[in-house]
Amino acid sequence: MIKEIANAKINLSLNVIKKRTDGYHDLESIMMPLDFYDELIFEESDEDIILGCSIADNIIYKAIKLFKEHFNIQDRYVKVTLEKKIFVAAGLAGGSADAAATLRGLNRLWKINARQLELLKLSEKLGSDVPFTLLNNIAIARGRGEILTPITSNLDCFCILINPKFKVSTPEVFKEFKKTDSSFNSNLEKIIEGLLNNDLKLVNEHIFNDLEAATFRLYPELKKIKRELEEKTKLKIMMSGSGPTLFSLSKNRVLLENIEKVYSKSYEVVIKKLKNK
Repeated sequence: MIKEIANAKINLSLNVIKKRTDGYHDLESIMMPLDFYDELIFEESDEDIILGCSIADNIIYKAIKLFKEHFNIQDRYVKVTLEKKIFVAAGLAGGSADAAATLRGLNRLWKINARQLELLKLSEKLGSDVPFTLLNNIAIARGRGEILTPITSNLDCFCILINPKFKVSTPEVFKEFKKTDSSFNSNLEKIIEGLLNNDLKLVNEHIFNDLEAATFRLYPELKKIKRELEEKTKLKIMMSGSGPTLFSLSKNRVLLENIEKVYSKSYEVVIKKLKNK
């Protein structure tokens, strides 16, 4: 039996650079894992089976099939038990993290001993966020998300996640995205400086997400929620990925716990530490 954890992520920056000829977009994003994760258990089985998720959540099935095809495995099967904690379709890469954990778990369960680089190349076929969640360390992601540059973070703080309990379609958000939504100013250097020096004020001054405008046009209620949170908490509130999860960073856990008490009545709210390493 093999256990893997699949960490959620947040985007400290998300710059949409241009649309590609393959229909995807070139991105530049600082992505950071959180101590907020799904748990997956892998066991030998007489057939491939997944417990704990619906057949619609089939990225784990895709990862199993891809892994077996790539390594020419025909006579071995796996039972995967998924304990889902990450919000679904929430901009936190929960499904991608499950797929990445599946590649890692099968590699260990069946003693394939594939190197991380080979698994990273394989993960690119499963989705834009899967390579990052396989690496599972803070990094700058470029291209579709497959070009990863690890960076150093010493930022010691908490992250509150506020999910309004509705799902957002990432393809719809990118379809809605307009060139004028882009900030054209990544501010990566300032964010990286803040991460390195544990300077939360500097990080908060420069974090941004080019997709917010498009998501807010499609889901105006989310814009209203963000504005209310900013007015009542006096914190910097950002959207992760294509949304709808909103997050804020603070070194004051008591403050975040007070916010959690108020907003957990209406939304899904969790407080987690950043995963620097």
